[in-house]
Amino acid sequence: MKRIVAWLSVALLLVVATPADAAAQSRLGGLLDWVHKLSGPQFIGPALSYAVGNDAARFRISGAYRWSFSSEDAIDPDDATITQLTIHPAGEFRIWESQGRGFRLEGNAGVALHRFMGDSDGFWHWSLPVYLQSLVPVSDRLDLRIGAGGHYFFEFGDDDFLPLTVTVPRDGGEFTWAFYAGLDWKLF
Repeated sequence: MKRIVAWLSVALLLVVATPADAAAQSRLGGLLDWVHKLSGPQFIGPALSYAVGNDAARFRISGAYRWSFSSEDAIDPDDATITQLTIHPAGEFRIWESQGRGFRLEGNAGVALHRFMGDSDGFWHWSLPVYLQSLVPVSDRLDLRIGAGGHYFFEFGDDDFLPLTVTVPRDGGEFTWAFYAGLDWKLF
């Protein structure tokens, strides 16, 4: 049963996180289009993390390398790519745990430092990430981690992303949505 729940959770996450074409967006009443317009380019990529602590509270440090994959007119020229290297220290804390099953719901909050590069001039920027994540036990040493939340990016400068034209707020901050799935492997 645990494996079925884990695989269904991954499938649901992939459906939610997959960019939709215009026809699919209109079938959802424009909801996906509205969510996308809240932020600039969309990014995808792998990440690694290491955590210390216990089941109630942990400190986690993550590193991620992402690249833009669907600008939807957020990057000009359209064929340009922006990459993002992120360092993200955070605290994680248990919100709820099921009795006897090991399923947990957790909060994750911290600060993230981003290096934007690629076809734009490189620059550093930071954000405040907040996530809600669930852990589904797969085995004694392996948990499936699924999370959703976002980053609040503080105002981008006029010179950020040059020589590209990138649609991001220049007169205030912005909140960007993020989804992830991964495996937690207990070393000890």
